[in-house]
Order: sequence, then structure tokens, then C-alpha cells
Amino acid sequence: MSAQPPFSPLGDKTGSAWFSISLRLVIPAVLTIILFTIAIFFIILPGFEDLVLERKRETSQGLTQMAWNTLEHYHTLEEQGVVNQKQAQDLAKAQLRAQRFGTGGKDYFWINDLTPRMVMHPYREDLEGADISGFSDPSGKRVFQDVVATVKKDGAGYVDYLWQWQDDPNHIVPKVSYVKLFKPWGWVVGTGIYLEDVRAEIEGMTGRLTTIALIILAVVALLVFFMVQEGVRSERRRRMAEYGLRHSQGMLELVMDNIPQLIFWKDKQGVYLGCNQGFAAQAGLEDSAQIVGMSDRQVPWDQNEAEQQRRKEQEVMDSGQAELHEIERQSQAQGGARWMDVSRIPLREPGGEVRGILCSQEDITKRKEMEHLVRLQDKMASLGRIAAGMAHEIRNPLSGFNMYLSALEALEPGDPRRGEILDKLKAASAKIETVIKQVLDFARPGAPRLAWVQVNRVIMGVVELSSVTLRKAGISLDTRLAKNLPLCLVDAQLLEQVLLNLMTNAVQALKDWPQDKRILLSSSLDKERIVIELADSGPGVPVEIAERIFDPFFTERKDGLGIGLSLCHRIISDHGGGLSVQASPWGGALFTISIPVDVYYGYDSHG
Repeated sequence: MSAQPPFSPLGDKTGSAWFSISLRLVIPAVLTIILFTIAIFFIILPGFEDLVLERKRETSQGLTQMAWNTLEHYHTLEEQGVVNQKQAQDLAKAQLRAQRFGTGGKDYFWINDLTPRMVMHPYREDLEGADISGFSDPSGKRVFQDVVATVKKDGAGYVDYLWQWQDDPNHIVPKVSYVKLFKPWGWVVGTGIYLEDVRAEIEGMTGRLTTIALIILAVVALLVFFMVQEGVRSERRRRMAEYGLRHSQGMLELVMDNIPQLIFWKDKQGVYLGCNQGFAAQAGLEDSAQIVGMSDRQVPWDQNEAEQQRRKEQEVMDSGQAELHEIERQSQAQGGARWMDVSRIPLREPGGEVRGILCSQEDITKRKEMEHLVRLQDKMASLGRIAAGMAHEIRNPLSGFNMYLSALEALEPGDPRRGEILDKLKAASAKIETVIKQVLDFARPGAPRLAWVQVNRVIMGVVELSSVTLRKAGISLDTRLAKNLPLCLVDAQLLEQVLLNLMTNAVQALKDWPQDKRILLSSSLDKERIVIELADSGPGVPVEIAERIFDPFFTERKDGLGIGLSLCHRIISDHGGGLSVQASPWGGALFTISIPVDVYYGYDSHG
């Protein structure tokens, strides 16, 4: 950055600056006072009455529309067959009769028909059902004939007349009402405003504005002197702030040009507004300022790749939602491809409108290559464990197979022991076939046949299948199933297989357990996931093997293959869920199944 010149906030002409600032502050202040006075007493106050009256009329119109919507609501119920017409009309009248609003909650709605007859009036129940065509206000105006004429002509409109003040029949005042026709029932609904309210509000506002105007004039006069002095200090601070801003902008440019990410920003038309030096170098520019005003077509990108990037940027600007750390494979103009960590953030005006987009890109090709190598190593390690497990499981029956063949050769053809040895050979062969089948089932499981399932029914089915085994083993079972579980999109048979496997493991763990034998099976809803837990009071799973318990061929049982839990884990994973193990509250094992739930809800009859 270039060296900054010596800084003097006001230079050497302090007196001149003071006089200049005084003029700039005093003249606008005096003009403001004059214009404020003219505006208050010659423009605002004369026009305020019309404004208040218009606002009151709009309020009356809005309230009448709300009442009209109430009639429409009950008419819709009538059309749907929920109620008949009389019931719908009675419900509508009752609701509007009870509604109050305005000062003191005494303003109201009324309803008449086109006869006209009064249908409903909260304060003049004596008029309800009566012919009101000849009803006149104290000035002789036939109010309801005017109401009917207005709605027949325009469907809705304003009517002015004299009427009693709220619920006081002895106080007659001018009133303006907005009325609207509800054609299906031939009803006219309306409400109004009292002009005395308008006049009282105007008088109060006039007094308040006059007082405020005088106070403001006095305060402004007192503040002018202080404003002049503060103006001098503000000018000094402004110049110092400008200097600091220039310094901060230079530091910001220095930081952006030295970070490893490639950063640029554009307007909504895809025109570059700026970038850091790293991005400029990739675009073949010597200076980042050169990119301002350019488009992607003027930069040596791969045009297909550039078009895809423009489309993604436009989607972010249209939605207004940032995309952070998207991993993308991008083609390069010079050939080849790179993995990039891309973030796209919409740039907003102070009012919230999207003005453009800020993008950052970081080359993570080496990291992706390392992750790929790690995944390959994990797969090779898993393949090695599976191969070692198969070799171990097949070696024992195969050794016996060879021993039985040798013994069979030493026997005479008629020796009765030949049949016994042949049975053992068949058993050893079946053992090998079982190992191979389970490995194939693990390696190539069938795709889940998904359907909407009541999970609690599957759990209760497992409980019924296990009840005899639990009773013979002396194990007590407690079920705690949550009510109103949503339906879950799963393969019920595979889920039952997982739960039976976990139940069988728990029974085997408790078989020779000398203490209290208990199993708890529960279900619950955690946000958008159904959680099934199976806990036992047995010896539990040692911490040192908990991470390996779902590995293929890992088992501590002498007669086990180590396939069951790994297959269960695979099934739950295929459903987009998870299977984990930890210590139960009794010190035994606690297996937790978590399965995502679709947004469709149908409630489980078992809770």
C-alpha cells in the first residue's frame, strides 16, 4: 500500500471551517423551522380532518367486509351440508351479534334484508323482524330504503344519516355507515362511524400538534448554537473516519489477496463487481480491478462449466438462501477437473433485496484424493476381516470333513458306523453351506420392500413370538410403547427380523445370568425419527468391544458366526436409520434403533 500523507482533520483554516459549517447548519435549521410551521398550520391541520374521516371510512369498510366473510363462511358450511340454511343463518347472526369493537367496545354490526326488514340489531332488538322501509331518522331520511337502494345499485357503498349514539337511544348524532349485500341470503350487513368521534379526534390532534410544534420550535432554537459547535467536531471526526476507512479498506484488500480461497462477487446480471488477487490470477488478469464490468464470456473459463456455475448462482439469488460448503467437481479450461469447496451467499441491500452474489472457492482436490484412499483402505480392511472370518468358520467343519472321510475309508462296506459318519459329514457340509449363505446374505441383501407400517404392531408381533421362550427362561418383559406414533415407511419383515435377532441375543445373554432377568422394549418419537430400544439386565457389552460388535464375523460366543448383528446393522442402514449399543440402566446392553419418519402421518392403533 502507498504511504498516507500527513493528516490534519481541519487543516489550517479552522476559523473559515467554523464559519462555513455554521452557515451549513443554521440556514437549513431556520428553513426547517419555517417550513415546519407552514406545514403544520397551513397544510397538515386543514387536511387532517379529511384524512381521519377517510381512515374511519376505510375502517368501517374493512369491518363490514369481515362481517360479510363471516356470512360467506357459514354459507359455505351450508353448501357442504354441514348445517341447513336456518342453522347457518342463526350461527352467523349469533356471531355478529356478539362482536363488539371501537372505543369502549360498543360499536356493532347490523343486518337487514332487501324488503327491507331488520334481521339482526344488537341494540334495537325491538326492530328485529319488523318492516323498516318507513323508518326515518330525525331529519326525515328513510335510512334503510337508502341502504337497499345503495346495495342494489353498486353491491356496496356508504350511507349517511342520524342515529342513536351507540347504546344510548336519547343521544342522536350524525353517522356514516358502509353496507354490503350478501346475495345468497339476500342480506345487507353494515357498520358505521360516528362523526362526533372524528371531530373529537381532530380537536385533540390539533391541540397536541400545536403544543408539539411550539416545543419543537423552542428546542430547535436552543439546539442551533450547540449544533454549530458539534458540527465542527463532527467534521473533524468525519475526516478522521474517512482516513480510517481508507486504511481499513486497504487492510481488507491485503487480507483477501492473501487467503487461499478464490473470492469474487457479481451483480444480478452476472457482471463481476470485484474479486481477490487469487481469483484474478486464475482468470489470467494481472490486477483484480480489471475484472470489474466483465462477464464469464470474457474470462477464459470452460464455457459449459461457466454456464452451470451461472445457473447455480442465479438459483441462489432467486431463492435468497445461501449455499455453504457445496463440494463440486469443476472442469478446468486447460483440461482436467478439480474438486472445489464452494460457498454462494446472496448480497442484500439494507432493505433486504438481493443485489448480487458473493462466491468463494477452495481447491480440495488433494483432500478428496486422500479421503478416497482412506475409503479404499477401509474397504480392503473390511474385506480382509470378512475373508479371515470365512476362513475361520469354514476351516473347522472342513477339518472334521477330512477326518470323517479318512475314518470312512478305514471302515468295511457293511460297518454300521458308516451311516453315523455320513451323517456327520452331512452336518459339516451343512455348516459350510450355512456360513456361505449368511455371508452372501450380508454381502447382497435384498432391497427392502417398503410399505406404511405401524411400528408398534411389529414390536407386539415380536413380543408374541418370543413370549414362550421368555417364560421358559424366567425372563420378565416390560413394554413401553409410545402412543400416536406416525406410520413409518419400512419393510416390516426385515424390521421384525432385526428385533427377533436382538431379542434372541438378549435371551442368550440372560440364560445363565444369576441375578434378576429383565428385558425392556420401548418405542418413542424423537422429532422426525422413531426410536426403538431393547434393554436387558445381563452382563452387557464390554466398552473395549462395543465399536466392533457390528463387524462381520466378530463374536464372543463359541457357537456364533458373528453375522447376525452385522446383518441387523445393514438392514437398518438400508432404511436410512442407525443401530447402536450402549449400557442399559441395569448395567446390561441397550440396543437403540433409529428410523426416519416420512412427513405423512397416520396414527398407530397400538399407540
